[in-house]
Amino acid sequence: MKRKRSRGFEGLAVVFAFTLASSAAAQVPVTPQQADVLQRPVELLGLDGTGSDAVTGFLVQAQVPGGIILIYDECAQPRLEHFSFPRGTLQQGLDYISTTEVSWRWTYKDGVVLAAHGDADKTILNTVIRAVDISSRDALSFAAQKLFLTPEVQAAVSKAGLEEMVPPIGFSAMQPSGKHSQQESTASQQKHLQNITLEKALNSLAEMHGSAVWRYEQFKCGAKSSYRVGWAGS
Repeated sequence: MKRKRSRGFEGLAVVFAFTLASSAAAQVPVTPQQADVLQRPVELLGLDGTGSDAVTGFLVQAQVPGGIILIYDECAQPRLEHFSFPRGTLQQGLDYISTTEVSWRWTYKDGVVLAAHGDADKTILNTVIRAVDISSRDALSFAAQKLFLTPEVQAAVSKAGLEEMVPPIGFSAMQPSGKHSQQESTASQQKHLQNITLEKALNSLAEMHGSAVWRYEQFKCGAKSSYRVGWAGS
C-alpha cells in the first residue's frame, strides 16, 4: 500500500514501544491471549491526519488500551499524512503505520499497546512515583492530574524546565464512554500504585477505563521546552 505525503509540515515524531521495531514484532513470542488481541479487525477508509491519529483510531476500534509518545525537537511540529488501510488485523494496521516512518516502534505488553519514536529517556515518563491512588470512578482528567501532581513528577517537570500545554482538540483529557470501559471500571474500582513509573501508571489508568489511549507529547524549540498529555477512548 502506498501513502501520499502532505507537505508544509515539519517532522512527525511518534513512539510505539521503546525497544522493538514493528518489523521485528513478529519475532517476539506472544501468548494466545495476546495473539487474539492483535487479530482484532480494524480499518482506515482514508484519513488525513497524523500518525498518532491513525494509531488511536486502530486502538479505539479494537478496544485495546494504549499509549503514544511523541517527541518533537528543533521546533518540529506534527505533520499531516494520508492513511488508507483496508480491513485487516490490529497487528497489520500497526505494522502499516510503522512503514510510514522508519523510526516508529510498537509493542503489545501486559494488555497495553505502546508506541514511540525517538529517545523516550528524554521524557519524564521514566519518573518513579512512590505512591498514588487511582480510581476507575474518577474521570481521566482528574486521575491523570493526580499522577502529574505527585512530588516526584513535579520535581522531574521542574528539573527538565517543562511548561504544560493544553491538549489538542479531538484528543482531550476526558473519560471514555462505552459498555466495555464501564465493565472494566466496575471490575476494578481502585488501585494503590507504589514505586511505579509515570508511564506504567498511565497504562494502569488506560486499562482501568477499558480501552482508553493516552498520548504524551514533548516539544523543544530553542530554549523552550513543553509537554502535554491527552486521552481518547471508545
